[in-house]
Amino acid sequence: MSDMSKRSPESAASDPDGSTVGRQHMTASGGLAEFRSRLEDRRLPGIDQLTLGDLLKEVELAVPVQARAGEVLLEGHAYDLMQLLQQESRLRNRYLIVAEPGMGKSTFAALLWCALTDRRAGDDNPTPLLIDLKTYRGSADLDASLGREWRNSAALQAWLGASYNPNGAPEQSQDFSIILDSLDELLSGQRQSDILPVLDQTLLRNAHIVLCRLHFYEQHLVDTEFARDRVVIHLQPWSNAHIERYVRAYYKFRHGGKGSQTASALLKRLKRSPILQQMAAVPIRLNMLIELYGESSGSDEIPRRPSLLRVYEAFVRRALRLDAANRGSSLSLDSKFELLEQMAWHSYDEGGLFRSQVSALTERELHDITSETYPNLDEVARTRVLDEFVESGLLVSSRGDFIGRGAYYFAHKSFQEFLVGSKTQMAMCESPEACIEIFGRVFTPEVDEFVKEAIQEINSFGRHLQAAARTMITAIEILNEDDSGNGSTTRTYGAGGGISSGASRRLTLEQLCYCLGNFESTESQRYLLQRLDAEPDMWIQRGIVLGLAFGGELRPLEDYVSNLSAERSAPGPTPLNDINIACQLSWCGDQPFDAEAPDVDRGGPHCGRTVSRMIYQMGTTTNLPHRRLDLYTVLDLWRYRAPSRQSFIDTVVRLRQELRRLLRDFEREPESAQWPETADLRLLVQSLPSR
Repeated sequence: MSDMSKRSPESAASDPDGSTVGRQHMTASGGLAEFRSRLEDRRLPGIDQLTLGDLLKEVELAVPVQARAGEVLLEGHAYDLMQLLQQESRLRNRYLIVAEPGMGKSTFAALLWCALTDRRAGDDNPTPLLIDLKTYRGSADLDASLGREWRNSAALQAWLGASYNPNGAPEQSQDFSIILDSLDELLSGQRQSDILPVLDQTLLRNAHIVLCRLHFYEQHLVDTEFARDRVVIHLQPWSNAHIERYVRAYYKFRHGGKGSQTASALLKRLKRSPILQQMAAVPIRLNMLIELYGESSGSDEIPRRPSLLRVYEAFVRRALRLDAANRGSSLSLDSKFELLEQMAWHSYDEGGLFRSQVSALTERELHDITSETYPNLDEVARTRVLDEFVESGLLVSSRGDFIGRGAYYFAHKSFQEFLVGSKTQMAMCESPEACIEIFGRVFTPEVDEFVKEAIQEINSFGRHLQAAARTMITAIEILNEDDSGNGSTTRTYGAGGGISSGASRRLTLEQLCYCLGNFESTESQRYLLQRLDAEPDMWIQRGIVLGLAFGGELRPLEDYVSNLSAERSAPGPTPLNDINIACQLSWCGDQPFDAEAPDVDRGGPHCGRTVSRMIYQMGTTTNLPHRRLDLYTVLDLWRYRAPSRQSFIDTVVRLRQELRRLLRDFEREPESAQWPETADLRLLVQSLPSR
């Protein structure tokens, strides 16, 4: 473990006033240098022997960046991307940087702060301000929170100087740069009506650079004034050339000329596996693969049958094992892994219905979770376990890293999402009550990716498959019993809360039925087919149909598409089609996701992300069972959803080549050539301009 990455508890809590800012900036002159030093000492997520300072000092390690701003493609390195942006005369001076998970947004934010700070060294302009918004999670008034810290810290006042207004945020000025990281984590789990007032606060409105995940941007920001006032920069996955350059630079940095052979061996290992090659295009996953490969092929811990779930598990277990070997441990490896799952679940609140807001993981909360899970551990042992998690690089204390309130959080959000996915896999094989607790939350697409892989693994083991199917069926039956009662009591399931409303029960039931349908089990398919005939809720019917299709039972999906088509042809209301359209708009981000009513069409003017997603999915093998429904949905949006007509036309014109390719594929295959939707697709393609 790198010595630079370790911090003593004393250095993290040496300020008597209790403010996070005070811990960082002890003097006006030394505060900036100390902040820079702490920033440079931060380990990069996913790799133990590389810090932010290494990226700044080693030219060959400069992180490659490929980004898109509208139609402008920008290529270079993170450290000088601001210069690249400023060379584009059409780009303004406020940016919203979005990317898929693991693309290095936080690292990018820190590198930009360093670049702007270096550029302003020696002049009279204020030092740029870097704030990690996740440390303000739960704060309804960011302006007031930062204002309080400004008033309580003389060091921060000296650092920010006269350009800061203690009653609000820094005054709007081109010379005062504000970088806000993790906007999605600040606002996770909130409804659109709650998000908009936060975006209008002075700090966010005046920020020059804001970073968030792509999915959050698509779900909540794309149509807001906040996004329209900024140039949106989309960080792109790394190319094979980027991957090779980074791997060779890393091993050269670590081992000099001797590292060339190891780099070549790892690159060869990646190229042999399309799954690994795809993972390596995401920087944090590439870092984990480098870490798992080690110093030579003899130390290779990359799973032989790789999947995203297994690579993350191998990395987390390796980090826990290595730290325990260095320090000794109060818990076994499996016990620590289970405890991390509990911590991840405790703070996971994406779209949750049971708790409106989950507070940050404080040290007291972590001690409480540990004592609840392992009551025999004393205070000293609990503290040692928490220190192990921090030293392993899986948890981070916000103290000393950024301006913000002290808290513990996962070093990368994808670590938490993996652990939630892993806990879900265990719940499906553990107990009906655990299933109800788990599926009472809304899974983000990032967690859902891990859950799908977990189900694939369960399908591969007959004994586990049968046990999981029975557990899920029992969970559904428990919910049925609750619903058929007199409603005078609320049953509680685990620490996450209870099924306390009809909306909560409906969400849980739909997700349980959908996931049960994914099981390739005769028992689960027989159960769901019987339930489908009796289920009155059209949204839950749809979940059953889609789940069964992924589990290999396609007849209900064929019937569902036929029923959708027949309903459109008949006079009168079209509830089945309305629900299908609304669900797709909600899940794809064309309307804000409302966990209590995802099947209600809000009548918005957009459908572009839904159409793009459907077109993409129809070309993949993983979504093969759903492609007829995807095709029907695209055509239904074209013909019947007037509010989004222009959005539809703009999207299909842009993707006309992909549509033409799909049409050729559908007409070549005997089964799909007979679909009436294929003939309708030809009409749509013929209506598009050739160029």
